[in-house]
Amino acid sequence: MPSSDGKLRILIVDDSPTIRKNLVQTLESFDFDVVAAADGEEGVSHVAKDHGIDMVITDVHMPKLDGIEMTQKIVSQGFNKPIVVLTQERRDEFVQKARAAGATGWMVKPFHRDEVISVVRHALKLSA
Repeated sequence: MPSSDGKLRILIVDDSPTIRKNLVQTLESFDFDVVAAADGEEGVSHVAKDHGIDMVITDVHMPKLDGIEMTQKIVSQGFNKPIVVLTQERRDEFVQKARAAGATGWMVKPFHRDEVISVVRHALKLSA
């Protein structure tokens, strides 16, 4: 469901101010409406209050509530839209754990802005 101005809304959840800022700027430059949270608890709160969120991009290792736990929580509360996990992990068992939690995709850090846009478009089933 697009925001009131017709843009798709993406929630960024990452405890790194630099990563949040870079993702927000990248996504806004491609005309997405972006909201950001600094940890998993804040991310859960955003999803609970903002029913217009079309996608979540979350870091894994965060204080208070990590990205896997946050993903499990929002999925258990009915969020059924794409969730992409950001991580430095490359192991298959991590991917399986993220999928079991409800993640629909992942990006390995560090990432390039073109990769971010490609993953977002793919997750949201948008054409280039």
